[in-house]
Amino acid sequence: MGREIFTREEEQNVVLFKQRLEEQLVELKSVLNRPEFGEGPLSIGAELETNIINKNGQASHCNQWLIEQCNDPRQTLELNRYNLEFNLTPQPTLGTPFTHLATEMKDVIAATNHVAKQKQSELISIGILPTLSPQDLNDDVLSDMQRYKLFSSLLLKDRGEPFQLNIDGKEPLKLTTNSIAYEGAGTSFQLHIRVPTKTFANIYNAVQLITAPVLAYCCNSPSLLGHELWDETRIALFKQSIDTRSDHKEWRHPPRVVYGQEWNRHGVWELFAGNSRLYEPIFAEIYPQQAPSNNQLPKLEELQLHQGTVWSWNRGIYDHHENGHLRVELRTLPAGPTISDMVANAAVMTGLAYGLAEDIESWLVKLPFKYAEYNFYRAAKHGVNAKLIWPKADGFGLREHTPDEILQQLWPLAHQGLRKIGVVDREANHWLSIFKNRWQAQTSGALWQRQQLSALSKTCSKAQAMTTMLERYLGYQRQDLPVSEWQIGE
Repeated sequence: MGREIFTREEEQNVVLFKQRLEEQLVELKSVLNRPEFGEGPLSIGAELETNIINKNGQASHCNQWLIEQCNDPRQTLELNRYNLEFNLTPQPTLGTPFTHLATEMKDVIAATNHVAKQKQSELISIGILPTLSPQDLNDDVLSDMQRYKLFSSLLLKDRGEPFQLNIDGKEPLKLTTNSIAYEGAGTSFQLHIRVPTKTFANIYNAVQLITAPVLAYCCNSPSLLGHELWDETRIALFKQSIDTRSDHKEWRHPPRVVYGQEWNRHGVWELFAGNSRLYEPIFAEIYPQQAPSNNQLPKLEELQLHQGTVWSWNRGIYDHHENGHLRVELRTLPAGPTISDMVANAAVMTGLAYGLAEDIESWLVKLPFKYAEYNFYRAAKHGVNAKLIWPKADGFGLREHTPDEILQQLWPLAHQGLRKIGVVDREANHWLSIFKNRWQAQTSGALWQRQQLSALSKTCSKAQAMTTMLERYLGYQRQDLPVSEWQIGE
């Protein structure tokens, strides 16, 4: 979805598009078998999705204006007019990659905010903006790009009826909508980890395994439209807001927003092939064919486009530039509460992914994939209070564990994994300690928001409590004070 679509629905050639998918799957397999493919230094990168708010804490619909004024190639439009995304510079893992990532985030946000002041606006990183209103969640707020308009019409046509949101929680939310704008209400911090081709499956499976206990302490979107819902409501919202399946059938296709089908056994090709065969194309854009070249890897544009319309929470990425390489993209982490918190989350996920990769098979035989998927949704719903299915300490059988118990077991591997990819010890210690402080305090951005709202609601309306809470949240975010140090009162 990161590219523009230029053809109209009636011009799309689905038969030719499917033929291209088949051809490019063959090409991909050939490229992956090249000895030189993927050679080069390991790196991490990230995409940060933000909300734009005005001085009253309401959504400010000015992303196109900001992009034109800033003229920064790292900025890109997101679905709704109050969303702005930053594509951050990949950092080699040797040395201090997380510090470099944090510095760039601070610099690019400060530069954008300097421009946004002209419209009395500011960026905020938060999973779901708690002050959104129904007027911020309809087709009128979609960013002015052909792909979003076409995307909206095709998804609705495929479903054949309005989308249904039914999210439970303290104050359940149930509504019907014809707009995909609800999908844009959730913003994330998407981490990219470059991985060696031969160990892709191991690292990908490690990410799938450890996402739940880490996410439990990263949750940052406990409300939508004034309703207190999941700790990470963004997860449920994204899945339901673009679900093209109807409930009126005896069986249903897999959702296009998916945690996975099974543990990965055959590398990135398996993921691409599975998505190509399981899901009908949404877009059937046909690109000019690339002339064969020994010095240039194929772009696989149709295959890449199709992969971008199957939203795996953790997914494989093929990059054709230079020698080419593979990445694992983690889309589970929310934006916020602070840059320090987000970068700490990235350090933990990266460290555990590499720390577990070498011995991942011993874990996969103990935990069927369906429980990893179950854990992901339990962590998103209940946060630090989730009960997750995990192997017993003696390795025989399963039982419920808290995220705290699982992290205590895995924590040494985070340090080992970062050391393995060349992160210096002081760098690892700094960023891991920020996460560990939050973990030991048994808190998260979501819990802080809930506690703040509870305290404020005793003396003011729900709407005023949301606005005041957001003001205090933004104050801490400006200071880049980790959420483990945030206070509930003034």
